[in-house]
Amino acid sequence: MGKAKKKSHPKKRTAAFKGKEASELVEAPHSFIIHRGLSCPYITDLTLDFRKIMEPFTASQLKEKKINRIKDFVAMSGFFHISHMCIFNKASSQLSFKVVRMPRGPTLTFKVNIATIRRCVLFSYTPDTNLIEMRHYSIHVVPVGLTRGVKKLVMGKIPNLSKCEDIADFIMQDGGASESEMEDDEQSQVVLPQTLKRKGNLEDNKSAVRLYEIGPRLTLQLMKIEEGLLTGEVLYHDHIVKTEEEKEALRKMIEKKRKLKEYRKKVQEENRSRNLRAKEESAGKRKKSRSEAAAIGDETKEDSEPEDDKEYYKEEVGEEPDEELFKDESKTRKRASLPSSMKYKNKKIKKAQEKKK
Repeated sequence: MGKAKKKSHPKKRTAAFKGKEASELVEAPHSFIIHRGLSCPYITDLTLDFRKIMEPFTASQLKEKKINRIKDFVAMSGFFHISHMCIFNKASSQLSFKVVRMPRGPTLTFKVNIATIRRCVLFSYTPDTNLIEMRHYSIHVVPVGLTRGVKKLVMGKIPNLSKCEDIADFIMQDGGASESEMEDDEQSQVVLPQTLKRKGNLEDNKSAVRLYEIGPRLTLQLMKIEEGLLTGEVLYHDHIVKTEEEKEALRKMIEKKRKLKEYRKKVQEENRSRNLRAKEESAGKRKKSRSEAAAIGDETKEDSEPEDDKEYYKEEVGEEPDEELFKDESKTRKRASLPSSMKYKNKKIKKAQEKKK
């Protein structure tokens, strides 16, 4: 006989973990930032930097191993309330960036083209002066490890060979590196993950990144931080320092203004709905009065005509009319006309009655 199936029970640790967190934290978007594909130290640094950007709702200390698969991270996403996963993928031809909506997708894939990067903006904060410096730079990437003559040839510049008997003399005359390379710091030299448009900057070769300031240049000082949109509570002020009592009074005043605004909005909505109902009721009354007036007009029209033409004929002529004389009035609007002999007899009877009077 086969083994009996074990009954599934909810994991107490998971339920306890979820119960400890506040609803605001649970509902906030959480993320996993990982990298896949070929090994590259720059991709690892980029992944760590991107985790700092996505803090605090991201796994900053997430450990990745080569044996891990995407399904492993998907399986853990429910426990940590992960809503999105960002993946940096290094392939042989390009570097891509994927954003996945957990747990069923969709998946967005973006391509990172380094050749399109032309400028950068740098913000630096000085704690001593509390100032923020903003600088705007143009980026230039040049190959390193080449002599001045070779660099000119690689970058497509036409050299001056008038003083050289052979091309080898031009290439070997400098011997060492160029003067510009001596000025470059080793920290500014990187191994390119892809080939750039500028000549000499090839994939997997070392190049130096140079920044040329192009402006504008700004020096900023933080004066005030407000909560909300221009009218919220002042969280920080550089010149004014308030006591806790003053802060509490300001909070009460802001709360009072907020409640007053909500009350006015509620009154406006009630007035709008009341006016709408009044318009509908007045329109219904006008429609009802028009229908009643039309009904009264039909009744007066019916009262002005004789109820039964046969009875009228019998009273006036003094005898029963023929059956074919009066037809159904619903089939035609025209009233059946009397025969000429009956009209003549009717006139004689009226004259006789007038003589008796």
